Amino acid sequence: RAAYLAGQREAALSAFNRFLLLLQELGSRPSPDTLELQRLLVAQPLELISDPKRIPLVMLRPPQLIGRDNQVKLLRQSQASMVAILGEAGIGKSRFIQETLPEARLLRCPEGLEGISYAPLLAYIRQHLEPENLSVLGVYREDLARFLPELGLSPVNPDPISAKNRLLEGLARFFEQQPSPLLFDDLQWADHATLEFIGFFLARGTHNVFATIRQSEISSLLETHLRAWRAERIVLTPLTLEEVATLVLSVVGQTPNQLMLSRFLFERSGGHVFFLLEILRALFEQGALQHDITALQINQNVPTRVAEMIVSRVVRLPETTQHILGAASVLAENLQLELLSAMTSLPHSEVLLALEDLEEANMVQAGRFVHDLLRQSVYGNLSTTRREYWHSQASQLDLPRLQRIEHCLAAKQHQTAFGLLLEEGADNKKIGLLHQAHAAYQKAFELEPERMDVLASLALLENQLGLPSQNHAELVLQKTQEARPRAIALNVLASLAYSQGDLTSAAINIEEALRLAGSFARDNADLEETAFDIFEAQMRYEECITMLEQARIRLSTYPESGALAVIISSLAAVYDDTERAEQALPLHFEALAIAKRSQARYAQINASIQIMWALRNANRSAEAIEIAKEALAYGEFGNSEYLRNGLAASLMFLGRYQEALVPYEHNAKYGQVTTQTLAWGRLANLYHLLGRTADCQHATAMALEYALQTQVPFAKLRACIAVLNYGSEQQLEQILPLVRGQRSPDTAAQAELEEALRYRGIKFYEETPSS
Repeated sequence: RAAYLAGQREAALSAFNRFLLLLQELGSRPSPDTLELQRLLVAQPLELISDPKRIPLVMLRPPQLIGRDNQVKLLRQSQASMVAILGEAGIGKSRFIQETLPEARLLRCPEGLEGISYAPLLAYIRQHLEPENLSVLGVYREDLARFLPELGLSPVNPDPISAKNRLLEGLARFFEQQPSPLLFDDLQWADHATLEFIGFFLARGTHNVFATIRQSEISSLLETHLRAWRAERIVLTPLTLEEVATLVLSVVGQTPNQLMLSRFLFERSGGHVFFLLEILRALFEQGALQHDITALQINQNVPTRVAEMIVSRVVRLPETTQHILGAASVLAENLQLELLSAMTSLPHSEVLLALEDLEEANMVQAGRFVHDLLRQSVYGNLSTTRREYWHSQASQLDLPRLQRIEHCLAAKQHQTAFGLLLEEGADNKKIGLLHQAHAAYQKAFELEPERMDVLASLALLENQLGLPSQNHAELVLQKTQEARPRAIALNVLASLAYSQGDLTSAAINIEEALRLAGSFARDNADLEETAFDIFEAQMRYEECITMLEQARIRLSTYPESGALAVIISSLAAVYDDTERAEQALPLHFEALAIAKRSQARYAQINASIQIMWALRNANRSAEAIEIAKEALAYGEFGNSEYLRNGLAASLMFLGRYQEALVPYEHNAKYGQVTTQTLAWGRLANLYHLLGRTADCQHATAMALEYALQTQVPFAKLRACIAVLNYGSEQQLEQILPLVRGQRSPDTAAQAELEEALRYRGIKFYEETPSS
């Protein structure tokens, strides 16, 4: 019986046949229930029975799929790595895919948990916490321990930006250990982090992924992901009148009013499978299937067809059970005895009896509603006052913070919700869940739109995520004189100006941010990191050294961190710029070691970027390449394009031209204006070496175009080298005024520039004799 209801028809039939053999050995006769199950397993319709209290299994799960032959064929022939089964709620998506792909591993995405990161993944893992399933994780077990205390491990505290990448790797390894595909049920309710995981998992190319989705509830975010995944879509439509008649015949067999019953069910359900079966079930409970269908009096004054039956079933429950069911509809998930007792202030014994009533009525099973349409209908039938009261009670329970936030908002307890949202945002930022942190701060700011400290944090996260952040940063500066939010906003504006090549504005903003930062304590290096990029581009080396030494002293009073690694790495880079290589190289390796010990992946990438140039100058480019590849494997960060630039330069230095094309072409397409200028300048050189003349000319033109948009000297000089070597006289006239008299801190680049000048017969420094 259990195997049949779980959709495992062959397993049910096998167990049933063994059961019959045992009955024969014992000389026993099958009971009526056994005979009903036998009819069900061989797909014979039931005989109408006189006892309306007994609901036959066939009404809980019809013996065969009806009207889905074309969709089954499409699913089995699909070559896509991601297939989405679309349809209305209750149309039969889950039954369809579970029967077509019985080997798939089922992960449910419950409504109400959209804000809880990795909810369906962690729920599945908790059900499969076996030693053999965890052994494949290796060092990533500690990363999962941050979300799964059941592992009994001390969770790591990695760099916030890299934490997500390590977690994704650990999750992927867990799910890759079995060959069967993954099936996400109700993907429209998946949280953002789960959607990111699916993209990460699909990119590995090891497993297929399937999903069921409510067609009318596809958000713009989910639609974007589906397109990125190139998901094949298979739509389940409502049944036709003929298909409804076939389903009715398979369930109840031939009846005197067969055609009239089928037409009535079709009109009442619109061919919607769940609605149809719920109506049929209600008719069976009323004993109406044996009577004239035209005589039925069913209340149709409800917003949805399914709510009609559900409400009519609810009112037949005991009053205390109805009371607890209302509370459960607000709680939505985790319908546990302890939680419902605390929420309703009723003793455990009464709550237990009510839960048993609800299980017997097939409304609640295993701590959740059998179908969310049941919950939605009960919830919608609550009065506004009662609904707010239950949400207020739920907000005081020991629930995950995001659930408490939603309950507070629904209960109009905005001040409590605001404080919880700030905690949620700060904690997510610390562990690298930047999208979730951004969502929390966004909602907090909507509650308190005058809190400029929240808006500043929001702008910083938007800048880190590559989202538009300038308007928010400028609004902070207009609205407040508080030092901390102003410093954060100025840092955002400085970073934006630098990425656009506007060094003048970038310097003004970051200098003011640093001045304000002197009035409050900081355990991070956000401002210094931005300032280093700007000051280095302006060749303000001594100011850089002073600033970084002070930051090093400040951060040394805190536990070792990625921020300290960033400062030391930047200090080493300045020593490289000022030809103090002997001082620089030990600092580079110290920064890299600190970043690794702190598990600060972003800082490790930053240290890898800086060390590459030092190693190249020390004729250790092969070592630099290995360091860069290791860092790139940690995922994509805001400074990854600079790492690609360094990797490509080292590959090119060793004569590995074809390999160098890949990172340069990536930066040319996706980088910011400064890295695009550098990439196009280098690509011109590479294409020339590879004999690709047309591509060389195009790259030269693009290098010039981007050089006109940036103020960063070393980027403009790289474009100038390309134009000197491969450009026209007209292009040369455009770029020389931008760079005349400037020198590159990179000795190799400087040598290339001077050689190109000699080739053209140009005296580049005649206007600056002191050079």
